[in-house]
Parts: sequence; C-alpha cells; structure tokens
Amino acid sequence: MADQIETTTEEVTAALDTFERGKTALFRSDGSMKYSEAEHNELMIGLAERLHSVASAAHDAAEEEVATVRRLEEAEHDDPIRHLSPGELATANARATFVREDALGLPLSQLLTRLRGIAAATAGKPDRADAFVWSRYAHQRTSSELETAQAAGKPLQPAQRDQLEAIETEVAKLRAVIAPGGGITKQEAARRIKRAREAQSALHAKVGEADGSNALLKRQIAARYSI
Repeated sequence: MADQIETTTEEVTAALDTFERGKTALFRSDGSMKYSEAEHNELMIGLAERLHSVASAAHDAAEEEVATVRRLEEAEHDDPIRHLSPGELATANARATFVREDALGLPLSQLLTRLRGIAAATAGKPDRADAFVWSRYAHQRTSSELETAQAAGKPLQPAQRDQLEAIETEVAKLRAVIAPGGGITKQEAARRIKRAREAQSALHAKVGEADGSNALLKRQIAARYSI
C-alpha cells in the first residue's frame, strides 16, 4: 500500500504532466502565443496555481512524515512499564532473571535469532510481558557492547555493528507490542527523514524547472553578482 509521500509524489507527477500539456496548448506550432499577452499570462497563472496547490500538499506530506518520525523518536524514551497491567508486570518480573541471563550471555547471532522468534510469536498473539523483558535486556546488551567498544577505543567490526543494528530493530518491534505507535530505531528514523527530505528536494526542483522559477532565480543571482 502506498504511503502519503508516495501518493503525493504520484499526484505531483500527474500535475506536472497536466501543467506541461496546458502550457504547450497556449502556443501555436511555430512557437507564437495563441492569445494576447494578458490572456496568456492569466492562463499561465491559472496553470501554475493548480500545480503549486498539488506541490504544496506534497511538501506538507513530507513535513508531516518528518514530524511523525520526531514524535516516534521522542516515544523511544517513554517508560514502557506504564503501559503494562499489574498482572503483566508481575509476569515480567517473574521472567526477568532468566531473560536477562540469555540476553546478556548469548552470542549476538543467537540473541538476534531468539528476538526474531519472539517478535514473530508476539505478532500473532501479543505477550506484552515477554516483549517488555526481552526488549529491555536486549537493549541493555547492545548498549553494553557499544560502551565496551568505546572504552577500548576500538571500532566495531562490520558484522558486529550489523548484528547490533538488527537487534535494535527487533527491540523496536517488541516495544511496539507494548505501546503500538511508540518508538523507532535510529536507522529507521534516519531512513524515513532522508526519504522525506529527498522527496521535497526533488519536488522543488521539478516544479521550479516546469514553471520557470529556477531559471528566474538563476537570472536574479547572475544580475546581482555581475560586474
């Protein structure tokens, strides 16, 4: 299913096509204007306004995506305990010791496999107590690995870094079981913000090229700095 950015990008593409066809229709085959200059300008303004309306909606959709990601980043620091019922919290406490031993002691590859299995199981039948303890101690493990590497002054090996990032992805999935819509990994946040900004940049470039505003800006800059 297309998301809002993809949908509005498609709408802009269609609007650009409509704009170009409308602009072409204002000229004869020899390049001369079909209408008087005043009529021509009025029609061009109408075409540009319709294009800019669609472009503005696409720009706003990208801004909303960035705002959503920022809210998810803030939710990453939310206290998951407040989302658990007393019964779920009691179950989590009963499992904590055993889960902590595995989360902190298993090789990273095995921990990742375990987390994927737990995430798959909780997706079918949510077990928020299990999701809580595993996300809690798996995150502690990734933090510990990073702190150890920093203290030793040695960069993480690529395979180790990839495993830690994959573990944090699974941690985010488990946290979403506890509080749907809350939390996001740094990697996913960066990816989504980058995609939104790139969509905006491409949008402005295409619209500016179509309506001539890019060329106008270049002429203004050239005139300002010409000797």
